[in-house]
Amino acid sequence: MPMKPLPKTDTRQAPEPGSSEGLADWVLDVRLIPDDAYRVIFDAAATGIAILDLDGRFLKVNGECCRILGYDERELPGMSMQSISPGDACQSDRHVFQELLAGRIAQFRQERQAVRKDARLVWIQLDVSLIHSADGEPSYFVCQLRDNTERARTEHALHESEERFRTLATHAPFGVFETSPDGRCTFVNRHWKELTGQPLEEALEFGWSKVVHPDDRGELLRAWGEAVREERGLTCEFRCLRPDGRNAWVFCQVNPMRNEAGEITTYLGNLVDVTYRKETEAELRRLNAQLEALATTDALTGLQNRRATFDQLATLAAAAERYHEPLSCLMIDIDHFKNVNDTFGHAAGDMVLREVAGVIRREARRSDLCGRFGGEEFLVLCPRTDLAEAHAAAERIRQSIASCRLPVDDEEIAVTVSIGVACCRFPECESHGLVAAADKQLYEAKRSGRNCTRSADRP
Repeated sequence: MPMKPLPKTDTRQAPEPGSSEGLADWVLDVRLIPDDAYRVIFDAAATGIAILDLDGRFLKVNGECCRILGYDERELPGMSMQSISPGDACQSDRHVFQELLAGRIAQFRQERQAVRKDARLVWIQLDVSLIHSADGEPSYFVCQLRDNTERARTEHALHESEERFRTLATHAPFGVFETSPDGRCTFVNRHWKELTGQPLEEALEFGWSKVVHPDDRGELLRAWGEAVREERGLTCEFRCLRPDGRNAWVFCQVNPMRNEAGEITTYLGNLVDVTYRKETEAELRRLNAQLEALATTDALTGLQNRRATFDQLATLAAAAERYHEPLSCLMIDIDHFKNVNDTFGHAAGDMVLREVAGVIRREARRSDLCGRFGGEEFLVLCPRTDLAEAHAAAERIRQSIASCRLPVDDEEIAVTVSIGVACCRFPECESHGLVAAADKQLYEAKRSGRNCTRSADRP
């Protein structure tokens, strides 16, 4: 219905058309029913504006107010504020109007829901002010309505997402933690506490690094510092030292969380117990080492077997050829070994083989490679060793064996060996030729009466 304008009490410039900033304050200060100029601003405002009488009924609404509530501008005038309020808000609305009329509050602001014409609920920010006439008497209410439905929906979705994440994180079958760049935790889940033995209070005070084994802590903190400086994530494995003294191996992944501006606000990480995997890997390494030893070691003497010896010979020969260094070979055979087996039995023969192998290992240098060639024959490969040095080494071995007295049954027996020595300088010869040359010199030593050493260069 048409209304007469109230007297002006302020003549400040009105806001620009289409702007809602300061519009409510201007309405309060102008204190008039809109004239043509004001109606343009009123109708074009991006904020919903409604003028209500002192009983809370709509007198005038703008287009944005109608859009928010879903009514035509001719439908709202005469309707009460309670008609757009959910049932639980009606009593609150009446109380607010009473408080404003009593002067106990000057303005009122609330985030609330409103009922549209189609019965859908929308979220609005409602601001209500009481306008007084020139003589100070209450005149009417001015309401501003801002449509916050999308924001509320987004916030609700975000809240639900956070709740889902927290539920998942809390009950995840692996450790989950949130930490600041300085390593202090702001959240740890139940599995974290079970895995590390560190409660949230301690994690907040000391940070996650306290649970790291002292032997791993320095390297891990260095890697963490680099990740923070480079603003990237970190993937690592380390031992976790539990309060009960047990060590647990964990796989850890930490990734930075960024805000809308791209700034890192926190780090989110997870811990997975990989103790069983680590123990299994260690056991596999041990078993593989045993298998490798079985595949390369002679079970009786502990020296390398024939296959492993020839594999090493190929490696040493390649190195000698590359660096133009001499490589020597000692072929050792126990004299009259068949007589030992025939006279004292195979157990005594095995003992003799072990004792001779022990002497060869003790007399050889660290860089030499000792192997059982087969039967009662042994091979010693001497890298970076010329013929004279190899011959001297062979004599030390021969004399040490000859000086031994081996207890067999109730008597001691003496054992001697014959040794053939050969040396070659690559590329003038090849590895198998070197062994053949040493074997030829061994034959010469046996022809010379045994218990001696014979040597010759391999041309």
